[in-house]
Amino acid sequence: MAQRSSDAAKQIKGLIGQSADQVARGVGLVGQAGNVLTKIAEHINHISGLMTDIASGAEEQSTGLGEINIGVTQLDKVTQQNAAMVEQQTANSHALNANAEELADLMRRFKMEADGATNAASRDNIETFTPKKAEALVLSNDAMPQKAVVNGRATQGGHNDVWKDF
Repeated sequence: MAQRSSDAAKQIKGLIGQSADQVARGVGLVGQAGNVLTKIAEHINHISGLMTDIASGAEEQSTGLGEINIGVTQLDKVTQQNAAMVEQQTANSHALNANAEELADLMRRFKMEADGATNAASRDNIETFTPKKAEALVLSNDAMPQKAVVNGRATQGGHNDVWKDF
């Protein structure tokens, strides 16, 4: 029996040694797992920082695109206003041209005496329009003559009577 006890003790000692080795290996593996988990946590923190930077960059881009959109909208508005002004200027130019042509037609209806010669109308105290008088009248528009020669006819009266014959 002593022999058996000795063998059992040896066997128990061997099992305890194996258990101690396995526990030591387990502790080593747990240490390695802890190191790996620490590295994983560091990588996760790094990735989290990158994601934060990406989100911040995306927000800045969104703000920048919003400002660009506002600028483009304002530019479009100014372009439309410019186009409207060009159209208005073109219309005004055409109207001014038409008015100038109408004024030229009206001026041709006045009997002009450039050389200062007298005729029956001027002898009857009817004011004959010379180019200088007509220009002064058009530019000043202060008063209309009481008598004038229009279309070869003498007219009397003020402003309204003279223009009715046109």
